[in-house]
Parts: sequence; structure tokens; C-alpha cells
Amino acid sequence: MTANQISCHVPERMRAQGRSPHQRERDHTAMDNKRPTILILASCKNWTQATLFCLVSNYWPHHISVTWFKNGKLLTDSGKDFAAMLNKKDNTYFGKSEISVNWNETDTYTCKATHQGQDSLQDVTKCSACKNIIEEPVVELKLPSNEDLQNGNAKIKCLIRVSNLDNSQVSLKLNNDMKIPQITPAKNVYTATYMISRKELKEIKTVTCAVNRACSPMPVEISKGVAYSPVVFIRDGRILALSWLKTVYPPDMDYCVGHNYGQVSILGLRRIP
Repeated sequence: MTANQISCHVPERMRAQGRSPHQRERDHTAMDNKRPTILILASCKNWTQATLFCLVSNYWPHHISVTWFKNGKLLTDSGKDFAAMLNKKDNTYFGKSEISVNWNETDTYTCKATHQGQDSLQDVTKCSACKNIIEEPVVELKLPSNEDLQNGNAKIKCLIRVSNLDNSQVSLKLNNDMKIPQITPAKNVYTATYMISRKELKEIKTVTCAVNRACSPMPVEISKGVAYSPVVFIRDGRILALSWLKTVYPPDMDYCVGHNYGQVSILGLRRIP
């Protein structure tokens, strides 16, 4: 080496960083192809709308095609927002594609990355992506009182405390007989009502209210038993009648309603064990 010559050593990592992607690929010919890793993330705005992100990473070389499918059908023009970027730490590539969706529980979205003639796929559903926003309801069951039965206004009520009951099914079971109640919404509570006759109530032993929520593995339900209770009607110290009236357990009142010569009246009564 002469006095006018200078020798410098540049590490390979620094030389690679100064090259174009095509130059890096020529330097990488000894490396095996690396298939991409795919991960789908979701930003759930509400129960019907979401933005899906397909993250494609850790692949080489950089040529890749990314597309989206809904229920197996190609979404036109999807994936065109994907742009490969270099991870300078290991000279692999990564990128993302996103779509906005309005979906239901039966929809499946798929992100497909085609790299070096091989496909890598990842599926996502609403239940897997947005399960953190599923609200579990609180259920309360109210059975008719003796007074309601005698007045012909007997109702079984199921109170469901939840902010939104969309995509849910509410049912009442009388023993094993399924009934569809009428649902009335209010603020943060829904009332499911089923009118029941005294004759119908005498045939059942158990009432169950069940709420099936979309994406919930098990329904939220509550049950109450129904039993006969002997009562004696007394007025002015005289026994008017001895009867079996339908009551709920535990009892919700300390008096009963009885018939006196065809007239319905509320009497001062005591219950006999």
C-alpha cells in the first residue's frame, strides 16, 4: 500500500443498508425463501362495523400479492393498499392491508398472501374478532301472584338487563314446552312477557327464562319452581273455603284471593302448613 492509498473496512450490514431492494435480493440468493406470517387484527367500532387489518411479516423476497375474501368470494380491488417494507434488522419484509366491513355472525373474512407461488391464509369471524365487546345480560324471572291469577291478569315476566339485545333470542320454557314471549324494550332493560292462564299454570312445575346471545357459548338462564300450597279462607272467624291455589315459591304475599259466593275478594287470611 502506497502513502496515497487508504483502505477502509465497511461491515456487510452497513453495505446492505445502502443497496436497493433488488441488490439486497441478489446478495440474499444463498438464503432460502421465507414464507410470510399472517395475523389479522380487528378494530370493532360496534357490533356490526369493524376495520380488519391483515399484517404480513417475516418473508423474503419482497414480491408478494395480498387479497381479501368474504365467505370464500374475492373482494374486488382488495389488497391494493399493501406496500412491502424492509425490516433492516434481518432483511425480511413486512406490510399490512386493511378493509372496513359490515358483518354478521355467519360471515368469515380471509386474508390471503401469495408468495413465491405458495398461499398463506388467515380467517377471522365476528365472534373471534369482537368477543371483547359482547355484553353478558343479567336475567331476572318474575312469576304471577295469587292476586294476578284470580284477576285473570297472570303474566310471566323475564327482565333482561343489558344495553342492547340485538342478535339475541329470548325464550321461556314451561316445564319442557318452549314459548316465545313478547319483548318490550326500555332503557338498559328488556321485558319478555308471556300471558298464562290459571289452568295452564296448574300443569307446570318449572319456569325457565333463557337468553341466547350471539357468540356466547352458553345461554344465560334462570329457573323457578312452581308448587301448590293449601290455604284456608277466613272471615269474621268463620272458615269460608278450603282450597288449593297455585302459588309461587317463595311466596310473594301474606294473603290470598278467594271466591265468596261467586265474588272475588281479598280476605284477611292465614296460611295452614
